[in-house]
Amino acid sequence: MTNREAFKKLKAIKNKYVNDSVIRGLLFAANDCDNLTQLIPLFDLPVKDENKLNLYLDRIIKGEPLQYVIGKTQFLDWTIEVDNNVLIPRVETEELAANVLKILNDFKNEKDINVADVCTGSGCLAIAIKSRYPNFKVMATDISNNALNVARKNAMNYCLDIDFKQGDLIEPLLNEKNKIDILISNPPYIEDETTIDEQVYKHEPHLALLAKPKWKYYERIFQTHRLYMNRHFMMFFEIGEDMEDDLTNLININFDDVSFVFKKDIYGKKRFLFITGKVDGDTIKES
Repeated sequence: MTNREAFKKLKAIKNKYVNDSVIRGLLFAANDCDNLTQLIPLFDLPVKDENKLNLYLDRIIKGEPLQYVIGKTQFLDWTIEVDNNVLIPRVETEELAANVLKILNDFKNEKDINVADVCTGSGCLAIAIKSRYPNFKVMATDISNNALNVARKNAMNYCLDIDFKQGDLIEPLLNEKNKIDILISNPPYIEDETTIDEQVYKHEPHLALLAKPKWKYYERIFQTHRLYMNRHFMMFFEIGEDMEDDLTNLININFDDVSFVFKKDIYGKKRFLFITGKVDGDTIKES
């Protein structure tokens, strides 16, 4: 069967999980391609691995996310391996990383910057920072050893020296000799499980999704920040779109001299929170 014939066959399937994006992904995987530029010249040639195509298709039809089926996803400039021990990185997390990388460029030549990625999951945020700023000392924490195994493999794929530590939220930071300058986190923040897409709820780790109340992990980070953060610090969070009021209240309770800003994603929803300790009046500006 040629790739053109396979494409027509896939397009004819009446299944809600078999859409154009998934079809491309399946054909990429069956032909060891990364993009359409590589696939198009093969369109009238036989599928390289038809058995793989059929096996992967069967898993897709049953509802398994494409990223888990093929074992990887793209995160900005990096290919990240994923399985059902970690969340599949979303576009919002890519936006968070892109914003943070831009801000941290002002410190790119510093050698004593300590960064912590809390609730690292697949390690995508830690990998983005360490790849772009190799001078930084980057640590990543997660409560799940299985998730950390995935993250370690991703870091090894890019030969990155990231210190992965198992523990509940910020607990691994409490015994660190050097305090943290920059903290980045995408913690669980979904309170109502009925709002989760069926496919996500069935396949992705609930430990990385659910929080009751939705702000409880942010509160724990805020309450204990003096124990592990340097006096002058920056914190970057992905948040739920309806959390601004709750988090503003928690900031006012738990911080003294800080500036903070809620930033919108590409859809105009407030999905990011940036907090910085004031240094000679400098703050993170809205942009």
